Amino acid sequence: MKKETRNVVVLDWEDKIKLQQFIEDLEQISETYQSPCKELTGINNTIYYLKTIEEVIN
Repeated sequence: MKKETRNVVVLDWEDKIKLQQFIEDLEQISETYQSPCKELTGINNTIYYLKTIEEVIN
């Protein structure tokens, strides 16, 4: 049997506020791109995942 250890991270309202600022900054950066490219896809994926995390923080 394989033993598994998991690390748990607890995020609070301060973290949510920081995440919101990161999301806003990334959205501003993504607006500067004129055409789709690899970097823009990465930025948009990051924004999506950060928003998902932000929604889960109570």
